[in-house]
Amino acid sequence: MIQSLNKPKDDVRVESSVQKAKEKKLYTLRVTNTTVILVPLHKRNEEYAKEYRKNKMGLIYISLPISGKDIEEVKLKAREAAVLLEEDGHVPITPFEVSPNPNATYAEHMGKDIQALLECDAAMFLQGWHDSKGCLAEFEIAKIYGKKLIFE
Repeated sequence: MIQSLNKPKDDVRVESSVQKAKEKKLYTLRVTNTTVILVPLHKRNEEYAKEYRKNKMGLIYISLPISGKDIEEVKLKAREAAVLLEEDGHVPITPFEVSPNPNATYAEHMGKDIQALLECDAAMFLQGWHDSKGCLAEFEIAKIYGKKLIFE
C-alpha cells in the first residue's frame, strides 16, 4: 500500500484499474490490435467494437511530400501508411483520395487536402514532411485546429 505524507494512513486507498473495473462490472473489449477498452457486458461484442473504431478512433489525414517526387512511389508510401492505420482501427484519408485529378492545379489539390484535414480527427505526417511546403502548411493548420498530431 502506498502512503501519502499529506494524509493519514486510513484515508489512503490504492486500487488497480482492474479492481475498479470489476467493481463496476466492466469487461475488456479489444477494439484494435493495440487498443483494449472497458465496457459493460452487453456491449462486449464485435458490433460495438466496430462502432467504437468508427466514432472514437476517428479519421486520420495522411500528410506526405508529393511535389517533385515520383508519384507512384508517393502513392505506395501513402497506401502503406493507410494500411497500418486501418489495421489499428482508424480510417485513413490520403491526398490521393480527396484530390484524385492529376490535372488539377497545386492550389486545387491543397484546397481539397486542407478541407479533408479539417474534417479529420488527427493528422499523420510521414518522413520528409518538414521539407515540404504543403506538409508544413497542413501541420500548421492541424496544430491551429487542435488536431492530434502523429509522426512517422
